[in-house]
Amino acid sequence: MPFGIVSAPESTLLLFFNFRFLRKMAKKWKKKIPTIKHKKNAVKHLKQQKNILESAESKNIDLSEICAVLDKKTWKV
Repeated sequence: MPFGIVSAPESTLLLFFNFRFLRKMAKKWKKKIPTIKHKKNAVKHLKQQKNILESAESKNIDLSEICAVLDKKTWKV
């Protein structure tokens, strides 16, 4: 058979194998990649969130400012 020409049954088998391989790799990658990838700098611990909210409440800080602080704060896990 010349290069690049594949009969119908062989091409469906190749497609099936490729999709099977991709699904298998996607499962592996999903396990390795953290679920909240876009929130690297977000507050991670509830206790720390509570401390920030309590200190903000005592200082009468606006809610939008609190949210900005919580979004920008980085925590070492």
